[in-house]
Amino acid sequence: MASTSQKKQYELRSMEIWITDRCYTPLLLLFHLINNSVFDAPPI
Repeated sequence: MASTSQKKQYELRSMEIWITDRCYTPLLLLFHLINNSVFDAPPI
């Protein structure tokens, strides 16, 4: 019984990580893009 709930918890955790990766990675890329454009822009 314990192993079944453990497996379910593991599956939930991996799904959580997958969703986080799917959402977080594009945000991180966007953040880097914005940062780079800010630093590349000539200072006013």
